[in-house]
Amino acid sequence: MKSACEIAVIGGGLSGLAAASVLNETKKDVLLLEAAPRLGGRIHSVSHPETGKPMADLGPTWVWPPYQPSISKWLEILGLELFPQYETGPAVLDLQVGVSPRHQPLPGQQGMARIANGPRALIDALSTQLMPEQVKLHHKLLSVSRKSGQFVLRLEDPDDVEITATSVIVCAPLRLMAQDVDWNGLLDAQTLAIMRAAPTWMVAQTKVSILYGRPFWREQGLSGRIANKSASVSTPPRRRHGGGVRASGSPKERKSFMTTCWLQTGTMVRSGVDRIVAAKKASRGSTCEEARGGSRWRRKKRTQHTREQHARRLHNARRLHIARAC
Repeated sequence: MKSACEIAVIGGGLSGLAAASVLNETKKDVLLLEAAPRLGGRIHSVSHPETGKPMADLGPTWVWPPYQPSISKWLEILGLELFPQYETGPAVLDLQVGVSPRHQPLPGQQGMARIANGPRALIDALSTQLMPEQVKLHHKLLSVSRKSGQFVLRLEDPDDVEITATSVIVCAPLRLMAQDVDWNGLLDAQTLAIMRAAPTWMVAQTKVSILYGRPFWREQGLSGRIANKSASVSTPPRRRHGGGVRASGSPKERKSFMTTCWLQTGTMVRSGVDRIVAAKKASRGSTCEEARGGSRWRRKKRTQHTREQHARRLHNARRLHIARAC
C-alpha cells in the first residue's frame, strides 16, 4: 500500500507532536508516524482502571516554568494548569547502612511545578490538534531512500506500507534511528556515528510510583522528599533481549544505588485508597545494548552534573542565608 504526504514526522513523543501540530496549523500536509501503539513516547502515565484518569507518572513528572520558556508557552497555548510541588519541611536522608535516617532541610528547587492531570495532559492536548488520519500508530520506520526528488519511507506493517514525502522530520531517539533504520546512503558515516553515540536521557532508569490516600508525612512536618543510598538490588545475568532489576539475590550480586524521590498524594486523581503501582519506565523501544552503550558517558556526566548541582545548591543556600540575615 502506498500513500503520500508533504511532510512526514517520525516519532509521536512530545517533540514529534509539537512539530506536527505547528505544521498542521500552517496548513501543511503532515503525517505523524509512531512505532508504538500509543502516543507520548516516554511521557506515560498509569491510569485508573475504571475512570481512565491518570494516577501516576512513569516518565517525566516536573516542569520548571521560570527556566523552560518553551514548555511555559505550550502550557499557555494549550490552556493547561500547573500546581506547585509541595516541599515545605525537611527531607529524609538515609545514606548509610546501620545508621538511622535523619531529617535535614535541603535547598528548594525554585520554580518546580507539576501539570494538572500529569504530563500526559500535554500529549492529549497536542494530539487533538491533529486529525485521526494524520496519526499512524504501529508504524515502525525500516528504511528511508530517495527517488525522483521524494523521500520514500518503508514501514514495518502487515500491508507493507510505503510512504513518499517531500520532507522528513526525525523526532525519535537518534541512537535508535541510526541502529534500526536503513538510510540508504542519505546520511554519511560521520553523521551516523554521531547518532549512534548520542545518549538517550534516562534510558537505563526504572521508576516506581507509590500513591497514598493522604499526605501523612506532612503531619510530621516533612516535605516528602527522600534520598536513599543504602538500598540494594540485584542484577541478573545480562541477556541479549532482557536484563533488569529484582529485589533479591546474594550479597555478591547486590549493588548499592542512590534513589531520590518525592512522596505523592494522588494529587492528579484523589482516590482515597492507597494504591501501589510499580512499572519499568517506558523507553521507546530502547534495548540493553543502547543502555550499555552510553554508560561511560553517563557516569562522566553524572559526576560533573552532581558537582555542578552541589555548587549551585550551596550558592543558593548561601544567598538565602544572606537574604534572611538582612
